[in-house]
Amino acid sequence: MTIFLLILLPIGVRAQIEVGVRNGIAFSKQKYDNFGYPPLLSNHVIGVDAGVMLNWFFMRSLFLQPELNFIQKGGIYPNGANKINHLELATLLGYEKKSEELSAFVSSGLFLDRVINIPKDEGGPLAPYQPDEFEDNKWGLGLIHSGGASVKIGKGWIGLAGRYRHSLTDFRHVYGVDVNGDPSHDPIVNFRNKGWSINLTYKIEIQ
Repeated sequence: MTIFLLILLPIGVRAQIEVGVRNGIAFSKQKYDNFGYPPLLSNHVIGVDAGVMLNWFFMRSLFLQPELNFIQKGGIYPNGANKINHLELATLLGYEKKSEELSAFVSSGLFLDRVINIPKDEGGPLAPYQPDEFEDNKWGLGLIHSGGASVKIGKGWIGLAGRYRHSLTDFRHVYGVDVNGDPSHDPIVNFRNKGWSINLTYKIEIQ
């Protein structure tokens, strides 16, 4: 309890708050397995990674960073490819070292993402179904690790940041066809996303 109060004290007295935007490209892979077969890993698919963020410095260099992001994940397979649009909520805890003109940071945290739709499906392990064909676990949970640097230009900071994401949970898609001669159940494919991205960032202090 004492530690919690010590953290809240600088927040209430003199908190620095920054808002910012990110825009860049993501390189995503999918790891999937089906009915006990060895898991397979796709090649990278290229997509969009963009979002808005808020940096809340509760100590001189430590910050909490909630985000709302749009990211495209998927994979390229020998017989096709897929790209899936996700809406992502994330919270990261980070450390930033600043001088008057330069800064560098590292951060890690959790993301919770939601399948929006599937803009591209050309064979591969996903059948061409609509997003509502996903089972109840359209949500995914995972980790984000990030680092980057920025320079001060005018009242804001422009930077370059890299990220690595990997899923902690599967999301599943059910085919409505027979697989391996066993019509007693619908085959279920389990997916986990992983990949990295590079982003241009811009942030400005509002408090």
